[in-house]
Amino acid sequence: MNQILVTEKKKKNKKTSRGPIEIKGIVRFFAVFIMLFGIVLAGEGSYALYKEIDESKPENIPNLTLTRDGDTVILKIEHNTEISKVNYRWNDGEENSIPEGTTYVEEEILLPDGNNVLNITVIDMKNREYQFIKEYNLEGVDITKPNIEVTQTEEGTANISIVASDETAITEMTYKINDEQEVTVQATEEGQKEITQDITLPEGQNTLTVVARDTTDNVTTYEKQIIVSSKPTIEIVSQEGNTITLKISDKYGLKDVIVNLNGKVYSSRDIDQNPNVNKNEIYVPLELQSGNNVLSIEVTNVNGLKGSASTQLQH
Repeated sequence: MNQILVTEKKKKNKKTSRGPIEIKGIVRFFAVFIMLFGIVLAGEGSYALYKEIDESKPENIPNLTLTRDGDTVILKIEHNTEISKVNYRWNDGEENSIPEGTTYVEEEILLPDGNNVLNITVIDMKNREYQFIKEYNLEGVDITKPNIEVTQTEEGTANISIVASDETAITEMTYKINDEQEVTVQATEEGQKEITQDITLPEGQNTLTVVARDTTDNVTTYEKQIIVSSKPTIEIVSQEGNTITLKISDKYGLKDVIVNLNGKVYSSRDIDQNPNVNKNEIYVPLELQSGNNVLSIEVTNVNGLKGSASTQLQH
């Protein structure tokens, strides 16, 4: 009996001594699990931190420049990632969007008077947003550009009039004809608001470039293509019986000829494109009716200049 009790006691003691060993195993398991879980979280946190640092590198931030040109702001943005869109607004006003799909954006933004803050948000294709703010303090500053007017006294003529004006004061005007040397005309009086210059262009097609500057360095550039050409000529060269012959000519070349005789229209178009026709000179025979004849002619040369004539003929 005593032996059985001792044995059972030993068994009981054995069971009791096993308890702490099992608890240590469980604790060790959870410790290892928590450690691994912590490593995973730490890894994710490190990646997020690395990503944030990487995106804030100077080379990953869009390069934005703002240049004031009179009453406009020229916005230029370069980015190493495609730009989804650019939003901008003055102060707390309405937001404007520029949709894009390239790595370069250029936009002219009208500059309001007074003191204003320009807010710009750049959003790229990775859905990253970059914000830029620029303040313009223009209270009492002249931001209006000069005005330039160029006129021909008559279509096709070589005589040109240039007028550069400014609401405050004009400083100078320069002009250049084709590749010739630039000519500068200075204001002669303080507070002068207008400079006028008459010039003569050579025959043919010309490029006229005019630049005007006011006293606060606002600049306007104007370029225009101007053709100096003689108009087509029209004459009756012969008349035999009821037949007359018109001679229509142009030194640069004829394009379209429209003749209306007593309501009947004769037309010839794109003459300069026909290799079988003399584009500088054509002859048009016409049959007159008995009595009064009404004749009108309209001619266009290759430079777009028109010549016209009308008359009444008796037969």
